[in-house]
Amino acid sequence: MNANALKEYMNKLEVTPVELAGELKMNVSTWYRKIGRAGDNFTVKEMNEIISFLKMPRDNAAKIFFDERLADMRDEAEGE
Repeated sequence: MNANALKEYMNKLEVTPVELAGELKMNVSTWYRKIGRAGDNFTVKEMNEIISFLKMPRDNAAKIFFDERLADMRDEAEGE
């Protein structure tokens, strides 16, 4: 997961960690702990809730939540 890209996306939408943590029904300190570990501890459910709450387009979600190589492979497959 690209934690920096997620933080940038949130900043662009002016969504604070407190707001997003509340939406995920987690303590903001838990949010900071998870994001501080490059987001590696977010569950699939939490990732889906983040995508939904931020109304994130599929291409943005793939680039943020999946390894860059996997996102590139998906882009190549869609181009065929």
